[in-house]
Amino acid sequence: DVSQVILAKAILSRLTKEPIALSSPAQLSSMVVESILEASLLRGLVRAVALLPKPEAQHLLMSYLVALNVLFAAAKRFGGKSGGAIAGLAWAMVLLVPSASVVQLHEFVMQFAVSMAKAVGYPQHAGSAFVIASCSLMWVPWRWLSTDTPSQPTTTQENEDAAARKEK
Repeated sequence: DVSQVILAKAILSRLTKEPIALSSPAQLSSMVVESILEASLLRGLVRAVALLPKPEAQHLLMSYLVALNVLFAAAKRFGGKSGGAIAGLAWAMVLLVPSASVVQLHEFVMQFAVSMAKAVGYPQHAGSAFVIASCSLMWVPWRWLSTDTPSQPTTTQENEDAAARKEK
C-alpha cells in the first residue's frame, strides 16, 4: 500500500510538475483524478470553446473536433455491436487522451496547411487549407470504418427471392 502511494505521488508530481506533500491516500486519489481531468481532452475542449471569440480559437476547436471524431470512430470500431461498450470506450478515451496531443495535431495540420497553401501559390489562404485538411481528417476515419467492416453475407434464400422479384 505504501509503495502504491509513493508511485502515485511520483506520477502526480510529474503531471503537475510540482512536488506533492499529502497527508492521506484519499487526498492523493482525489488529486490524481483532478489532474487527469485537468489534462483531458474534454477539459481542453471546454477551454477552446471558452476562447471561441478569438479567431485562432476557431482553428483549435476544429482540431478538437477532429480528435473527437477519430476517437468516436475508434470506439465504434473496437466497441463491437454493443452500444454500451461503444459509449463506455468513447467516454474513457475522451477522459484519458491528453489535450496536449490535440495541440500537437493542431500544430501539425496548421504547418501542413501553410506549406500546401505556399506550394499552390496562395499563402494567404492557409486558413482555408487548414479547414479543408481538418475536414478531410474527420472524413478519413469513418471511410476507413466503412471499408473495414465486412458486408453482410447473403443467403441462398435471399438470392432466390431477389431473382424471383426480377422475373416478375
